[in-house]
Amino acid sequence: MLAHFALLKQKLKYANQINLYADNDSGIKLALRAVFDDWIARNKLYAFQISAEKTGSGQYLDEDASKRFRQVRADAKKENPEITNEGIKKALWEAQLSNRVRVGNAKSEWIINPNSKSRLAMMLPLGDVKSMTPKLVASLLANASLHGVDNWFQILRRHINLLERPVTSATNAKRWNAYAGYNPEWMVKLIEIKRVYFNYCMTNERTISRNFSGNNKPNPSTPAMRLGLTRKRYTAEDLLSFSLDKVRIDEVYRNKTEHLPSFVSNRF
Repeated sequence: MLAHFALLKQKLKYANQINLYADNDSGIKLALRAVFDDWIARNKLYAFQISAEKTGSGQYLDEDASKRFRQVRADAKKENPEITNEGIKKALWEAQLSNRVRVGNAKSEWIINPNSKSRLAMMLPLGDVKSMTPKLVASLLANASLHGVDNWFQILRRHINLLERPVTSATNAKRWNAYAGYNPEWMVKLIEIKRVYFNYCMTNERTISRNFSGNNKPNPSTPAMRLGLTRKRYTAEDLLSFSLDKVRIDEVYRNKTEHLPSFVSNRF
C-alpha cells in the first residue's frame, strides 16, 4: 500500500489540489499519513476517511443535534431566502465542523453526517480542520462519496468470475470453490485487461439515457475521454491489434510526407 501511494504521489505532483475519500481502515490511514503528510499539512491534499453504516448517522445524533440543525436551516433561509437545498446542506456540514465527536474509545474526532439517512455516517479529516477554510471543507464533505470505488469493485466481481464472491451455505462453506483464483499473477492480468477496456472502450451511454432526455443528452464518452486522455472511443479490436512499432512507423511516414510538395503528398 505504501508503494501504491508513493506512486500516486509521483503521478499527482503537478495537481494544485487533491480531494481524497478513503475507507475507514487503519492501514489506509497510516499509509496516507506516511506518504502524504507534507501535502496534508499545506492543504494540497484534503483527505477524509469515511465510516459507512447501514443504519445511517442517526445513532450518533441526539435531540440537541436536531435542534441545532433546525436553527442552522432557519438562519440560512433568513440570511438568503433563495438558498437552495444544496446550500443548506453545506451550511449544516459547516456547522458540524465545530461539533466533532469521539466514537467509542477512539481519540479521533469524527464529523457526523447531518443527514441521518445517509449511509456515509461519519467523516474523519486527516488534516487540521482549524487550518482549513470552513466553506471549502463543508463543500468537500457534502460531496463525499465512495461510489466510484464501490462501483469499480462491483464491476470487477460481476465481470471476472475469479473475483466473484463465492456462494456459500451451511453445507458447502468448507468446500473448494471451482471459480476461486489460486495464482495472483492471473488475477493481476485480468484486472489490468479489464481496467484498459473499461477506461477506453466502455461509455456512460446507459447513465446518460437514464438521467437525460430530449435534445439535451450529451454524447456518450469513455472515462479516458472525460479525463482528456483521448478523443475517441476504442474497440476491443483496437486494443488487441495495437502495435507501438506501427505507431512509430506511422509517425515517421507522416513526418516525411509533411515536407513533400502538395502534389506529391496528395498521392499517398
